[in-house]
Amino acid sequence: MQKIGEGKLLSFSSKHQPSSNINFSTNRNGVTQGSILYLLLCLGPSHSGHAHDSQANFFNVHNAARSQVGVPPLTWDNTLAAFAQSYANLRNVIANLSTHADHTVRAWVNEKANYDYNSNTCSSVCGHYTQVVWRNSLRVGCAKVRCDNGSTFIICCYDPRGNIRGQRPY
Repeated sequence: MQKIGEGKLLSFSSKHQPSSNINFSTNRNGVTQGSILYLLLCLGPSHSGHAHDSQANFFNVHNAARSQVGVPPLTWDNTLAAFAQSYANLRNVIANLSTHADHTVRAWVNEKANYDYNSNTCSSVCGHYTQVVWRNSLRVGCAKVRCDNGSTFIICCYDPRGNIRGQRPY
């Protein structure tokens, strides 16, 4: 069993200032620093499907899953999307799934089958699902890039981050 709360953190430094609604710190050199939980997949090659790549396709699947468990909808945050895009531009990882935004988020949501609310544990991977439905997360921003090997990298950043050890997502 995997305990909830073992999400990955994206630590970053940037001269870009995030919007005032995100709680990041700026060091004495004017560099913004912080952490955002991120979820990602690098997906195998397939034909491009622009109809599946819109902001709404990331966003709508998130909020449909949140609605199913009585969690308020997320709002889209362009600053988080910009951080996601910056991070995605630096990555070169490999996996093999779909390259469409809505298919990717649905794959994360399908991890619900691995999550047991009563014990707050996962029988297999479920951290993507628990972040998607994390009650305290209010904002999301996602990005997609083509990897060096021709596959696709998809990432979403959440604020406030979820998957806090010892807490339930909803």
